[in-house]
Amino acid sequence: MGTFRTLAVALALLAACACASHKTKVASQPALAGSVFKVSLVLSGQAPMDDTLIFTENSFESTVCSNAGFARVPYATRAEADGSLTWTASCDSETMGHNDWHGTVVGDHIEGAVERTPKSGGLAIRSTFSGDRVR
Repeated sequence: MGTFRTLAVALALLAACACASHKTKVASQPALAGSVFKVSLVLSGQAPMDDTLIFTENSFESTVCSNAGFARVPYATRAEADGSLTWTASCDSETMGHNDWHGTVVGDHIEGAVERTPKSGGLAIRSTFSGDRVR
């Protein structure tokens, strides 16, 4: 009976370790990694621009901003109690200034805003975006 109890405890510990290891692997992958969203980027008073937001395991990129000299940058995510996912990213361009991105993802829909502080100084320029996941 002692051998059976020892074997049962050993198996329970092994199962607990396997579950803990699996949870760690799942949690370590960013929630948006591999996602691509097609969005409409709107600056007040101007025609909307088509943009593609790309999230890799380690970086965020806006194709409109990449064309303006902004580099890929790390991003942060946070799962919210309502089931949505919020994210933020900040990037710089030597010629265009600084961008602060923030958004919310619900299912396959994304929306949010980006504020650009021009390199020349002055007030931040705020644009909004919304769109859907294509990958």
